[in-house]
Amino acid sequence: MPRRNLNLIFIVLIFLTLVLFIFSKLQVLNFAGNFVQNIFAPFESAARNIFIGNSSDLQKENIELAKKLVDQQKLIQDNKALRDQFQTSGINTQNLTAASIIGSPSFIPGVSNPENLILDKGVKNGVRKGQAVIYKDNLIGIIKKSNDNYSIVATLGLPSFSLTAKTQNDASGIIRGQDGGQIILENVLLSERISKNDLVVTLGNINEGGFGVLPNLIIGKIVSVNKNASSLFQTAKIEPLIDISTLSTVFIVIN
Repeated sequence: MPRRNLNLIFIVLIFLTLVLFIFSKLQVLNFAGNFVQNIFAPFESAARNIFIGNSSDLQKENIELAKKLVDQQKLIQDNKALRDQFQTSGINTQNLTAASIIGSPSFIPGVSNPENLILDKGVKNGVRKGQAVIYKDNLIGIIKKSNDNYSIVATLGLPSFSLTAKTQNDASGIIRGQDGGQIILENVLLSERISKNDLVVTLGNINEGGFGVLPNLIIGKIVSVNKNASSLFQTAKIEPLIDISTLSTVFIVIN
């Protein structure tokens, strides 16, 4: 390349460097940058608002969809519970009120069984203290308290729970709840024959007001027997046929 061209390029570079230096001192470039930024700022803000708006709408749609799925699943479960109850229970369906389980205080999954259940039906729905709560032909518990809009169920495993019962061989005794929601059949005479896998049902306990527990509701089956020859009575551990912790709907025997 001719020396003359090199000199020209060198001069141009020096000139551009000088111009940039002067502009920077005079804050011309800052002004230009600010000018460009001011021009595009509204577009940037609009784009950001559109993105945020779309994200918010999408989030709302996801929340609504999730709620619909939960409601649909709950409806399916409720319908199945109603269908199963009406197909298997020997109790007139007009005497039953369906209730959703909305709470189970002190229940720890995998550690204990539910001792109390809170239902979404109360006095306004005809629920009273002493009424039986069932699922299919199985006794779940007894209403121990009822307010206007909700009620509390004492399940068979509540330590203070007791009820007369009998086995399939008519050996009678008393059902008692134990710590942790366990169920024991007590006060069975030593002369009575009870065995593992025997079915245990209610003996029946209806009061003058028509409230209480009907006979022959299933409590559970015997899983072990404790018999001591020196004792007057024998006991048995009972396992319910229904896992209460899996239920979402139960039925209150109103009459």
